[in-house]
Amino acid sequence: MSRVSQARSLGKYFLLVDNMLVVLGFFVVFPLISIRFVDQMGWAALMVGIALGLRQFVQQGLGVFGGAIADRFGAKPMIVTGMLLRAAGFATMGIAHEPWLLWFSCFLSGIGGTLFDPPRTALVVKLIRPNHRGRFFSILMMQDSAGAVVGALLGSWLLLMTLSMMPIGLVSTLQQLFMLICTFYIGSIIAEPARETLSASLADARARGSYMGFSRLGLAFGGALGYAGGGWLFDAGKALNQPELPWMMLGVVGFITLLALWWQFSQKRSASGMLEPGA
Repeated sequence: MSRVSQARSLGKYFLLVDNMLVVLGFFVVFPLISIRFVDQMGWAALMVGIALGLRQFVQQGLGVFGGAIADRFGAKPMIVTGMLLRAAGFATMGIAHEPWLLWFSCFLSGIGGTLFDPPRTALVVKLIRPNHRGRFFSILMMQDSAGAVVGALLGSWLLLMTLSMMPIGLVSTLQQLFMLICTFYIGSIIAEPARETLSASLADARARGSYMGFSRLGLAFGGALGYAGGGWLFDAGKALNQPELPWMMLGVVGFITLLALWWQFSQKRSASGMLEPGA
């Protein structure tokens, strides 16, 4: 095996291990933030939603700068620095007793994410050959799904909580909840690898980090609006005795997204058909 092939092989294993640790750490903490601060401490869900939206906006919205820095100084120092900042943000969440401190911890975590996320994605583009990227992204998505379940269960155990205390729309039993979670992640496993593969194929080899950071802007604005809006809808649904309100809105947004994607790809098929000779 040549040195280049050996480096690629070791890089793949590093990315898989790194991704599993990152996903586990994330899902141990973030899904249970609302339980900690809303259910246990009695904060308004809007305050927690703003904190989560701030983290999403900072991590994804500033990703283009994190990617540019990684292109300039290399991926390794940015990944290490970002991981340390995220760890500091998580530790600060544990002692947060006021909304501003939770916001600061989410901001710190977001800064860490914006430093390590684009370089990690750029490493995938660099180390994985184009014809293998779809399969590798599928493996990463499967890791994400497994890590999300294991991390959330571990975090629930650490908080001495159970899933039965988390109302999910019209779901009334754990069996229904698990079925919906499985359906959700099956959709993610199907869609995410295709999206990441498409983004990787469009990235400029001279500025992979910058491109992968810029591609996260949609997640930045959508995530910030979704988290804050979801918190407001949760409070409104609680006041109106309609706990399913945020989940109904989520379904509406998902259906609109489905229609938009169908329209977009149908337009591309029509355009390619018109360009074919003899069509």
